[in-house]
Amino acid sequence: GPSIPTRFGACFVAVVAGVCSRFRMTRRSGLWVPPATAAWMRASHLSQAGDVDLLDSSVVRYLDASTAKGAGGARSQGVKWWRDLARQWGIAECQALSVFASRADQLRVESYLMRYAVWLVDVRQTQVETARKYYYEVNSWHAFEHGEFTPGYGMPRLRALFKGMSELVPAPPRVRRRAVRTQCLALGLQRCFPRGPDADVANVRAALQVGFCGLLRAAEYSLQAGEAFVSRRHLTRSDVTFEFVDGQRLPVSATVMMRPCKKLRYAGAKTVPVYLQDGDFLRPVAALWDLFQFDPVPDEALSSTALFRFDGVPFSTAFVRSLVRMLMESVGEDPFAFGAHSLRIGGATAALAAGIPPVVIKVMGRWDSEIYEIYTRMSQEAARRAGVRIASTAFVDIEGEFSHEELFVSGHSYPAF
Repeated sequence: GPSIPTRFGACFVAVVAGVCSRFRMTRRSGLWVPPATAAWMRASHLSQAGDVDLLDSSVVRYLDASTAKGAGGARSQGVKWWRDLARQWGIAECQALSVFASRADQLRVESYLMRYAVWLVDVRQTQVETARKYYYEVNSWHAFEHGEFTPGYGMPRLRALFKGMSELVPAPPRVRRRAVRTQCLALGLQRCFPRGPDADVANVRAALQVGFCGLLRAAEYSLQAGEAFVSRRHLTRSDVTFEFVDGQRLPVSATVMMRPCKKLRYAGAKTVPVYLQDGDFLRPVAALWDLFQFDPVPDEALSSTALFRFDGVPFSTAFVRSLVRMLMESVGEDPFAFGAHSLRIGGATAALAAGIPPVVIKVMGRWDSEIYEIYTRMSQEAARRAGVRIASTAFVDIEGEFSHEELFVSGHSYPAF
């Protein structure tokens, strides 16, 4: 009879033929799949390609998210005022023209926008640069929602109008916010929000101390006006980690992973660490630990719960401002000389008083992308040492220190580090 290899080869061919009769090769992937699976795959591709409503809704959602306040810019203040004025003037909020529009129509639309700009400056008493920003908001929203106002026509009279207003309308001096002093913040918290098991008190104590010692902008740990909480962008409970020393029950340091609200533009992930350590006056790590103990949330809700909240509502910048003013009034200071950014200014000024050079302060304050590259190479130990000095240094602010929350230094020599 046939040899064993021959019989094996015949059996193999028969098995392969039987298997192939039950399977079908897909055209694009080259994979062998059962006919039922191939039919399901074709139906699945057809249904996905044909679900245009789902795709269009996703397009709208992504486009809305491209603007700072969502909704394609419709929630911005400049757009709200433009729409209100359009109704009062009896004109349509949509003034999009075609590229073949007559010069008379182009000049008409330009006159509407010039009237809007003058209303902002003369009636609303808005600064010229702020009015220009509002116009840009309207222009971006209109292009997003309806199309360009006057394609092919650059509206030179509107540009000249803004230039003329800049020459004739005096710009008010920049409002200088006082720095919250380390010792005043500690005393104000002791008087107004003494440590205790109350959840809201724990949130307030943690937020203000973390904002001060972490040199955080107010918008980096609270919501701006009209902004909705988004866990991927704003601080959540899951962004905090504690470090312990063997044998100790309480943490010795903490790290908060954050996404800066400005200056650094990248994929949007929370990749910037803020290192915290307790000091003589302020104890941000202990305050954060109390927050997790006195206002606990389930593990599954850590990534969707705002880090700081009051009565279940995420902190807003307006709420932070009111807290700062309340504390400063309690220690005898003029409350209206302080704002939400006074904590960041105070933390930077404390660092300067502690002998930390301004360049290192800018590193810790996430000054810009070039400085951030240095920050990523800065050791955790060095960052925590600087954090201890910020939380431990009392100071008396004088003219020539940081003038506002952007950490500009004026009239101060750089000390040796």
